[in-house]
Amino acid sequence: MLVVEDNPFNQQVARGFLAKRGLDVRVVGNGALGLEVVAREAFDLVLMDLHMPVMDGLECARRIRTLPGRQTLPIVAMTAAVTAEDRARCETAGMDDFIAKPIDPEELARVLERFLVPAAEQPAGPAPAGAPDEAALPGLDPARALARLSGDRALYARLVEEFSAAHADFADRLAARLFAGGAREAAESLHTLKGAAANLGMPALAEAARELEARLAGGEQRPSLAALVEALDEARASIAAWLARQKAEEDEAAPDLARLLAELRPWLAAREVAPDELVAELARATRHDPSGRLARLLRQIDDFDHAGALATLDALAAAPR
Repeated sequence: MLVVEDNPFNQQVARGFLAKRGLDVRVVGNGALGLEVVAREAFDLVLMDLHMPVMDGLECARRIRTLPGRQTLPIVAMTAAVTAEDRARCETAGMDDFIAKPIDPEELARVLERFLVPAAEQPAGPAPAGAPDEAALPGLDPARALARLSGDRALYARLVEEFSAAHADFADRLAARLFAGGAREAAESLHTLKGAAANLGMPALAEAARELEARLAGGEQRPSLAALVEALDEARASIAAWLARQKAEEDEAAPDLARLLAELRPWLAAREVAPDELVAELARATRHDPSGRLARLLRQIDDFDHAGALATLDALAAAPR
C-alpha cells in the first residue's frame, strides 16, 4: 500500500503501525510523487494526506482517477478536520473514505478491514514484554502515542528524540519568517508541527500550533508566540525526562547481543518480518553499541532490506566484545 504524507514524523508513525500488521508499505512525501508512483506501480490502497506541498491530496486524487486502470483504486484521505465540507471535497476528488488526524488506531483498522480484509486480520502484536504503564508528563502523553505504535517504546523514543532535536530552534525560525513577512511559510511550518505533535502525544503543543495557524489564516501578521514557546519548551523538557527514564531502565542490564542476533538471523534469511519483541530488544540494545551498526541494522529491518541487514548482522557478530 502507499502512504502519501509530507510530515516525516507522521510517515514513521504510519509506517510502524502498518508494518506491524504485515503490510508492505511505500511512503512518499507529496502528491506529485504519489501520482508518479501510482502511474507506474500497482497498489491495493492509498492513504492520502490532504495538506502537502508541490501537489495537495485532492489534486493528486483527481489526477489518479484519470490514469488507466486506477478508477477503482481505494484512496483514503487523512485530514486534521473532517467537516461536511471536507467530506464533499474528498468525494468530489474521487476519494473513497477518510480518517481524522492524529490517526486513531481503531479508525485506521476499520479502513484496513474495509479495503484490505486479509491484511487487516493479521494481529498487530503485543506491546514489548515488561513495558510499564506510561504516565503522562507535562505536555507529553506517551500512552496516547504508544497506542498508535502498538506499544513500540523503542520507536517512540527514536521519534520524540528526533522531534526534540529538530525543533530546538523552531520558535526562532518561526519569528524570523514572520519578521520577513513570510506568513504563509510560517503557517505551513505550524501545520507540520501541529500534525507531528498530535501524533507523538503532545496535545497542548498541537493546540498551540493550531491556534497560531488559525490566527495567521485570519490575517494577523505578527501574533504572539508566547503560548507556542511555552508549550514547546514544556514538551521538550518532558521528552528529555521520559528518555532519561527509559535509559535508566535499559542500563540496568546490558542485553545479550549475541543471543539477539542469533535469534534474528533466521527471520532475515527467510525474508520474513521479525517478531516485535525481538526488534524491541534490539532497539533497546542500541545504547550499548557505540559503533552505530545496530542502529543501521534496525533501519534496514524497517526498510525490509533483508540482504543489507544480513551483511550488517555479520559485521556485528564478528566484532570483538
